[in-house]
Amino acid sequence: MKNFGFTLAEVLITLGIVGVVSALTIPTFTTQMQMSKIGPRLAKAVASFEQASKATLDDNNSDRLTMSYSSGDSLNVGNFMTDLGNHLKGGVASSQRGILYRGTDGVDYWIEDRCVFQTQSLLPHTRRVCTNFGIDINGENAGPNRASRDMFYFQLMDDGSLRAYGGSWNTGNVWTTTCPKNQKPAAGNEMYCTGHIMENGLKAEYK
Repeated sequence: MKNFGFTLAEVLITLGIVGVVSALTIPTFTTQMQMSKIGPRLAKAVASFEQASKATLDDNNSDRLTMSYSSGDSLNVGNFMTDLGNHLKGGVASSQRGILYRGTDGVDYWIEDRCVFQTQSLLPHTRRVCTNFGIDINGENAGPNRASRDMFYFQLMDDGSLRAYGGSWNTGNVWTTTCPKNQKPAAGNEMYCTGHIMENGLKAEYK
């Protein structure tokens, strides 16, 4: 009577093949899973900030940062970030990035210490504030602290809203050319991947 089964050699060969396939596919799958989480987390952080920012302006019976937090030609960042605490859980934290607001959910928001008002007639508002406004979706104390991976860049508008770098407004730096799908952005262009996410259905489809 013939016995059916696998020999030890056949089992070892099969396990070896499975191991090789896993080694090749698991890193890619893991990366895809991580990338799929970026957009929703960023969108949630943006919504939380903009809601708190608008509520902070409402507290001042104002609809413009320039009316409530103007200090000469600059935004009084310290006062604004402190007042955010009335509507956004967390508080101001020390950082080399500038003035940073650390949310209790682990998200960091930061603005350069000096944010000069810049008049641009083509904008939906006559002024923009803080060319470099950043969101780190997992905080600066957690890695990788890289643009397009967990650090994203915006402009803080006069009405407290955020506008993504690399968005369709960003003439010459639209994400479709600076952070295109299925390609790795060139060095220095990573910051424009914010526009890629915000105008691509919250999908991070760059490499």
